[in-house]
Amino acid sequence: MDKQRKKSGELKNAKELFVSTLKKYIKNYWWKLLIIVFLLVVDIVTKSLIVKFDSYGNVIPTQTPIIDGVLYIWPTANEGAAWSILYGKTVLLIILTVVFLGMIVVYDICYKKKSVFFGISTGMIVAGALGNLVDRIAFGKVRDFIYYSPIDFPIFNVADICLTCGIIFFAVYMIVTMAIEKHNETLSQQTVNNAENAKNNVDLNNNEENTDDNISQNSLEQEENKRNNVDTTSQNGIDNAGDDDAKDIG
Repeated sequence: MDKQRKKSGELKNAKELFVSTLKKYIKNYWWKLLIIVFLLVVDIVTKSLIVKFDSYGNVIPTQTPIIDGVLYIWPTANEGAAWSILYGKTVLLIILTVVFLGMIVVYDICYKKKSVFFGISTGMIVAGALGNLVDRIAFGKVRDFIYYSPIDFPIFNVADICLTCGIIFFAVYMIVTMAIEKHNETLSQQTVNNAENAKNNVDLNNNEENTDDNISQNSLEQEENKRNNVDTTSQNGIDNAGDDDAKDIG
């Protein structure tokens, strides 16, 4: 009974902590949610306006040049991931996307060193993943319509752009952040080393001063001993001379 109460109390505390953290996150990063919603709406609206299906569920083929020989609006649908990876594995792709989104959201909430650039990158990643997830759930495939012909790149959509750019921005942010942290650690270590060197120099100077003082003290003591020896020798000479005079008188 006590174990059940303890477990129930732990679950309650964990739930309260999660809710509190989530509320704080939403309060501080509401603008990121706006970015996600905006990009998601743009993705869904552009797909709906451009990609049309016939009565058999097939995409109605059209090809409209935006920049002739370079960029085209070319509606199509992809039942796999990029480059048709995992083609036809819609359920698996949905599961992987949900797991990926969960990892990104948890990392985003727990990560302490946030910045606007970090928020934009993760917001774009979430928006892109959600955009394609909505398509897979609603249609069993992803609607694409942008074709860049010079490199024969696979046809893509706004969600793909968000996902790709978000990942690039995120990678750049992490690389720069790690480089800055490494630089700061190096500076901190140099500061510590400089402080230790300065302390060692001070101690060395103090030791040298003490050595000089000891040498001076020894010199003074030697001089004093010499004077005492001279005085003693003089006194002995005087005493001996007195004794000789006494003998002569006797």
